[in-house]
Amino acid sequence: MHIFVTGGTGTIGTPVIAELLAGGHSVLALARSDASAQVLERAGAEVLRGALVVDHGQEKV
Repeated sequence: MHIFVTGGTGTIGTPVIAELLAGGHSVLALARSDASAQVLERAGAEVLRGALVVDHGQEKV
């Protein structure tokens, strides 16, 4: 199965990616920084550079 993961270098994401890869899944993980991308690549995940951003523009919250 192909699985997309956010937070892959975090406390929960790191072991989740390891388990998914050990189970034979392919993992695409989101990385915001070069350092995170390197960690994910070393773990065996495919890396997508970017960020999830919510833009509220001029909306008053």
